[in-house]
Amino acid sequence: MRTAPFMDYCDLNALIDQLREAVEETAPQKGYWGALWALARQIQEEFKTTRFPTKGDRDTAWSSFNALRDLARKRSDSNRAEMEEREHQWERKKQVSSRARSAVEGKTSQTRPLTDFERAIAAPILIPLQFVDAILCKILGLEQPDDVKKDLMACNEKMREAWALFGQSKDELLPADKAHTYKSLSDAQAKLDAAWERWKDQSKYLWGLKQQQWEIRKKEREEKHRLFVQRVTENINKLEGKLESATSALERQEARLEKLRGDLDNAWSESFKERCSGWIEECEERISDIQQSISRLTSWIDEEKAKLR
Repeated sequence: MRTAPFMDYCDLNALIDQLREAVEETAPQKGYWGALWALARQIQEEFKTTRFPTKGDRDTAWSSFNALRDLARKRSDSNRAEMEEREHQWERKKQVSSRARSAVEGKTSQTRPLTDFERAIAAPILIPLQFVDAILCKILGLEQPDDVKKDLMACNEKMREAWALFGQSKDELLPADKAHTYKSLSDAQAKLDAAWERWKDQSKYLWGLKQQQWEIRKKEREEKHRLFVQRVTENINKLEGKLESATSALERQEARLEKLRGDLDNAWSESFKERCSGWIEECEERISDIQQSISRLTSWIDEEKAKLR
């Protein structure tokens, strides 16, 4: 049951003007639509009890309100469609970007130049070895690798082939040439073994760096989360402080309203009754404002707490 006095039609027209300003807002902020529809619902409810000087006045106000509400619906639908279209465009852009990125990264991986470290490993292996009569030059004349380990594995295979060919060619080599070829193979094997050792050392070093980077990123994430929790907790505390103040103010106003109603019931003159009624109306408006503020604060607190879940 409604306990507050009926709204004056001028005040209702003022609310309609307020709705018009909201509908015509060109730069709506966060919470815009919620506030707008809340105002529209309030106006619709007030029409049920507000009395106008004439039926024509009421019909004009109602028509104006309906026109504004229809315009708001159209703007809302248009806004929603624009948001959906922007989301679709963003998704399409991300897909195009992802495909372009994959294509570029694929080409980059295929054309990646050797690092200084890789050159240091590859150089002793890739230089053609000088074998007598160039018997083994073709086998060990390798191209620069894209991947160090893969290239070293290929070098191992080539080295095995070289030793096998050397074994097959022993009877064809003169003693001096055989000795020179053996020394060349032994030197190449030593360089390949050293390259493997350097690769293993570098792999351990890089792994250590990755571990360090992972630890750094982990600490950064933990610190970021800690600061986030701290910030959200501080916001919650501030909001709860405001909520406590608002609740206390509401209790005071409700107590004052109760007293004013008692004064009105016991009023001994019409002038005092009139003043008392005005005070009661003001008090009820304050209570309504405080209740709305409490509702907003409660909603904000719930939103902040949800961030910590």
